[in-house]
Amino acid sequence: MDRLKVNAFRKEFSFLAEMISDEKVGGIDNIEVKRVDIGLLGSTPSSYGATGNLVGIDSIKTFHFVLDDGTFIRNAVKDEGSWTHNEAYRDNESWEGETVLAAIDKNQVGDRIAYIVLERIGYKIRDHYSVGGHSFTVYLPPTGKPISHYLMEAHQQTAESVKAEIAEVRGD
Repeated sequence: MDRLKVNAFRKEFSFLAEMISDEKVGGIDNIEVKRVDIGLLGSTPSSYGATGNLVGIDSIKTFHFVLDDGTFIRNAVKDEGSWTHNEAYRDNESWEGETVLAAIDKNQVGDRIAYIVLERIGYKIRDHYSVGGHSFTVYLPPTGKPISHYLMEAHQQTAESVKAEIAEVRGD
C-alpha cells in the first residue's frame, strides 16, 4: 500500500499511528474501513502455522478494542488455531477461541467501544510459496443498534436456550 495512503489513515485514526510505527509504514499491505455487523460480532479470529526444517509459515488474526476514551485493549479476543510441527518429539497443537461478542462481554465494554481493529500478520500462501503480509481493518460502530444491544440479545437467547435444554431433560 502506498506510504501516503497509510499515513493518511494514521492521521485519520490516531490509534493506527500508535499501532503502525514510522518504520513499519512501508510494510503495510492494506488498510480498510468497514462497519461492525452481526457477522463480525459472531466471528472468532483464527491463527495457524507450521514449523519444520525449512518451513516457518504462520498467519495470525488479532482483534483490538479502542474505547471511547482512547484507551486500547490489545489482543482483546482469544483466537482459535493450530500449529503443525514437522519435528521429532513435538506434538501438533490446537486450541479453541472466543467470539468477538464474548470478548466484549468478558471485558464489559459493550457501551464503550469506539472502534474494533482487526490486525492480520503473517503469510499468505500463493501456489507453492509464501509472501508476507500485514494489514488492518478498522470497524466503525454499527448503525441503528449499539453493540450493547447485540450483547443483551445474546444473553437473552442464551438464557432461553439453557431453559429449553433443561426443560427437554426434565420432560417438560
